[in-house]
Amino acid sequence: MIFYENFIGYFCKNNMNFMIIKNILTVLVILLLVVSCTDYNKVNDVILKGHVFGTTYKIVYLDSGHNYQKSIDSLFYLMNKSLSTYIPTSDISRINNGDSTIVVDDLFLEVFHKSKMIYKETNGYFDPTVGHLVNAWGFGPNSEKKNLTMTEVKEQMQFVGLNKVDIVNRKVKKDHLNIYLDFNAIAKGFGIDVVARFLSSKKITNYLVEIGGEIRTQGTK
Repeated sequence: MIFYENFIGYFCKNNMNFMIIKNILTVLVILLLVVSCTDYNKVNDVILKGHVFGTTYKIVYLDSGHNYQKSIDSLFYLMNKSLSTYIPTSDISRINNGDSTIVVDDLFLEVFHKSKMIYKETNGYFDPTVGHLVNAWGFGPNSEKKNLTMTEVKEQMQFVGLNKVDIVNRKVKKDHLNIYLDFNAIAKGFGIDVVARFLSSKKITNYLVEIGGEIRTQGTK
């Protein structure tokens, strides 16, 4: 303010038009305020990037001064611990290896029940138990590609069918020990839903969550 008054006084003493100088300074002050507000909004917009589920992710949310990277990493960790067939110590890997003592968590339960629903609605075309057959063909983790005869395919089909799997008291019950569960077809989309629910719980209403090309958005932009 002192600088402002001295500046105007200087030009007034030199016979400059007071109103012109005052108008110029007013415009400059307004421009500075606009730039400052714009920079402030940019600080509040968060962009998170990284790798998860064997692919990349990008999460953008607006109007928040908090970085939730650690919390979201924790969510990804819990999902991998429960549902990743690529981690030998995960719950699903241990279940696939015949461990019937595993008590599954809420993430596993939700994915299983959603998969059951889709399995029924598609008359079995969506089937997370094709994992054993996929592995037999050589397309699973740590397996070599091979050609199967029709007889071998029919032998493997006895281990296919989500109707042969159920959960009782949070423990997976399989009709055949060799039934192999693989939720990778639904896991990325479910992971996006988990992150979106977390952001909503933090009162964030403008966001974009993308994992491996699958996207969920809410709000503006």
